[in-house]
Amino acid sequence: MLKQLKRLRSQSIDMLVFSFPDGATSSQENLNWKIEYDQATQEYRIMDQDILVHRSRVFHSSRLLRNFHFEKPLITIGDCFTDDRYRGKGIYPYVLGKIAKQYAHTTQVFILVAPDNIPSIKGIEKAGFQFTARLRSFRFLVFYFRKRISITRK
Repeated sequence: MLKQLKRLRSQSIDMLVFSFPDGATSSQENLNWKIEYDQATQEYRIMDQDILVHRSRVFHSSRLLRNFHFEKPLITIGDCFTDDRYRGKGIYPYVLGKIAKQYAHTTQVFILVAPDNIPSIKGIEKAGFQFTARLRSFRFLVFYFRKRISITRK
């Protein structure tokens, strides 16, 4: 209930959109982590015994992208997490690249990130994603106002 109420609160939106071009390659393809997929949660995970090393989820819709007229079919990769003990080992770009390649032949693949999240941006770019746009708006309840889209990061 609280999670749903948080989604309805008003807030400023400022997100960078990256897309994965079909046929792109990742510099992290040679890692040998076993990625598990949970169909029920649309979640990709890497486990090291009982430790959740990494998690990325796939969303088959995005209210934000839809409000900026991004066309379906699309997926958005999000809600990503990497355990602090495993950061800097290339796991994040490795998983993003694997997920993106799985879907890129049939649908557009996007990832949204805050402009100040430099470590995530570096991982997203290592995975082969390319900057597409910067989206800015103000959200009140489920409505977006003062929508601005730019093709520069600034």
